[in-house]
Amino acid sequence: MRTACGVLIVALLGGPAAASDPPAPGSDGGAAVTYHGNASPLTFSVPAEGVSPQKRAAEATRALEAALDAEREGGAPVVKVPLEIGRAVLRIDDVVVAPLYPADATAAGMSLSDYAMSVEKEMAAFVPSQMRRKTLQLFFLHLFLSVFVLVAMVLTLRALRTAFDRWDQSLDERRSSLPPVAILRVPVVSREALGGALAFGLAVGRVAAYIVTVVAAVAFVLSQFDITRPLLRDLVKWSGVPLVSGFQAFVGAIPGIVVAGALFALTRAALRVVNLLLDSVQSGQLHWQKVPPRRVPVVRNLAFILAVVVITPLMLGAVFGRFGTPLETMALGAGFVILAGAIPLAASAVTGVVVLWTEGVRPGDWVEVGDVSGEVTEMTFRDLRLVPARGGTISVPYLALVTRPVHRLREAPKETFTLTVQRDKSAKELLDVVRSTVKKREPDAEVELSHIDGDVVRFSISAPTIRAGVREQLMLALCEAADQSAFSLAGSGDPP
Repeated sequence: MRTACGVLIVALLGGPAAASDPPAPGSDGGAAVTYHGNASPLTFSVPAEGVSPQKRAAEATRALEAALDAEREGGAPVVKVPLEIGRAVLRIDDVVVAPLYPADATAAGMSLSDYAMSVEKEMAAFVPSQMRRKTLQLFFLHLFLSVFVLVAMVLTLRALRTAFDRWDQSLDERRSSLPPVAILRVPVVSREALGGALAFGLAVGRVAAYIVTVVAAVAFVLSQFDITRPLLRDLVKWSGVPLVSGFQAFVGAIPGIVVAGALFALTRAALRVVNLLLDSVQSGQLHWQKVPPRRVPVVRNLAFILAVVVITPLMLGAVFGRFGTPLETMALGAGFVILAGAIPLAASAVTGVVVLWTEGVRPGDWVEVGDVSGEVTEMTFRDLRLVPARGGTISVPYLALVTRPVHRLREAPKETFTLTVQRDKSAKELLDVVRSTVKKREPDAEVELSHIDGDVVRFSISAPTIRAGVREQLMLALCEAADQSAFSLAGSGDPP
């Protein structure tokens, strides 16, 4: 890696030729030993043992590059030129760079020992300078590659965002035309559910693509520098085993997922058949003595709840097989917590099923539960919806029907007041006039002759209080009739 990076640096910087090229001649006309194109203090001007100076320089160049480019744990390369029998040997660490002969020392005008000391001194200064230069070049090369990869990551993320946005838009445009998934011509997955699943898959794919892109870029950047490589190694060691285990578990769960999908499809098909049967009962095409049309909604919801209760453990067992891993145990614990928290809701639903099935209360009834009362306008599996006499909406959970008495009112609450008129006509005529006046303004109002006392007649007028301002409207209508001489007011108040 380091050798390749060094060659790439030389190529990028337009430096001298590589080591495989013929070495440059020394200042004294000999062949110089080079390190990636940089001439070292060592030159060969005479042949030795039948080898030309150029070939000796080329071989020493390759050995020098191999010695300096080799991976080492730490510390600078050690340069030594020990004397041996009839020659000296230039070594860098344990690598033999070049043998030095007496002829080389004679050409330099020195004895072999002095020549060896001179070469060792000069190479001891040359090698550290080249290592510093190499380190600096590698740092800038890795920095350049890191910046390049980060820019590529940003561009890739933008391209992924554009692609997923385009796919989301295309899915939104075609969602209404998606064909439902059917088995034996029985739809088991509606087009809405299919569109939702595809949209969810696109969302998961978007997040996964973003994560993979960022993780790959960050891992590449961390691998470029010596100070961050241990961190990357620890991260890989920490996350590698769980990821591999998770992938193996996913691959092993594929058959179970297929079985769970088949169970889900069969359940949807069975519910579809049950709903078709109940639709026939509700429309009157099919007569079922135990389930009249008014009880069809109850049976429909009971069938759905029963299917969920039965099929959910089977699907979980098919996917997981057994709850052995910590993640599966946590999922099971979370499920128990959710079930425990849903006990009140489930109890209210059971009570609602009983109320709906027995028809103890029906829409349109006026009931009083505890300290609230109102007209039943809607009945769900969770609560009653009441509209009180003064308006608004009250939701009464079915559990309240277990602990509080339910009083079904005979009729809606009414607003009652007394009207006193002069008895200048017969009581029958006065009753007809007052009743027609009241009925014109409020058809559900009632007028009763409550008392006759000498020259006055008292009428009791009542109207449903569910309509706001009914008392005021009726009084205004009666005043208008009195102003038109339909009858004469003698006073009003509560009857004695």
